[in-house]
Amino acid sequence: MLLGLEGTESGLVCLAPELLRDALGQTLPDFDYVDLSDADLSQIVPTEYRADQVLVLRSGGPGARAGAGPGARARAGAGAGAGRAVLSIVLEVQLGPDEDKRFSWPCYQVNERARLRCPCCLVVVTPSESVARWAARPIDTGQPGAAFVPLVLGPGSLPVVTEADRARQCSELALLSVLAHGKSEHGFDVGMAAYQGAVGLDRETRMLYSDMILDAVHQAARVKMEEWMHIDDYEWKSDLALRNQAKGRAEGKAEGKAEGKAEALLKILAARGLQITDEQKAQILACSNLDTLNVWIDRVLQGASVNELLH
Repeated sequence: MLLGLEGTESGLVCLAPELLRDALGQTLPDFDYVDLSDADLSQIVPTEYRADQVLVLRSGGPGARAGAGPGARARAGAGAGAGRAVLSIVLEVQLGPDEDKRFSWPCYQVNERARLRCPCCLVVVTPSESVARWAARPIDTGQPGAAFVPLVLGPGSLPVVTEADRARQCSELALLSVLAHGKSEHGFDVGMAAYQGAVGLDRETRMLYSDMILDAVHQAARVKMEEWMHIDDYEWKSDLALRNQAKGRAEGKAEGKAEGKAEALLKILAARGLQITDEQKAQILACSNLDTLNVWIDRVLQGASVNELLH
């Protein structure tokens, strides 16, 4: 998993069947409930293959209840006497291309199908359009007429979650909604919904979600959200204050380092007897980018003139 989204796929099981049916147009078999299954898909092969999450739609057995079908709550483990498996869904959350997955994904599907002896599909969830296009490319398995094509839930398929109640039901889906739609006109609404949906999470996870949400929305939404978090009696307020304090300390340290490097650069120029204009001096002192200052110092030590140094 990438970017701290460990566990996201677990929360998505509450909506995976609906998304598979409504967003991807797949026909689901009749089922009564959903089991969270073992994500180890190695079977007897020596290489370990582990998916993010596997859920199994089952019919009959002790979990059967009237009117279940899509939307049935997932439960952990099949256990003895479980109903008949009618469809297995291998769920993968993907935030960046990983060419190794193009070799392991077909194994996930084949091994799970053999293990349960029922149809199996692999679903990739991503908030990135470019990753969605990459993941949807057919995989040449070498078997004539048997290219493997993952089902992909990309930004166009991920719902725009703007309702707090819906976000609370599945905070992970709300986070993916922000990552997919935060730069759109819905940025503020999806961001606020995701915040409110994460209220019940542990503090460390809330802090992580806080940073990810603010980074994902457009600038106007970010400013508006931070203003709201400062003035509203809301439990995220203390988290924002802590984050801003840490950010301020880090920026202060960086600013001090930049000033020190700028002063050192001016001393080197003076020691070499190089003429420098007031404008050039002001440009050096105003620079706060440590990487740029390091480049300038390397150049002047290699004999560059002031003009060569700054251009």
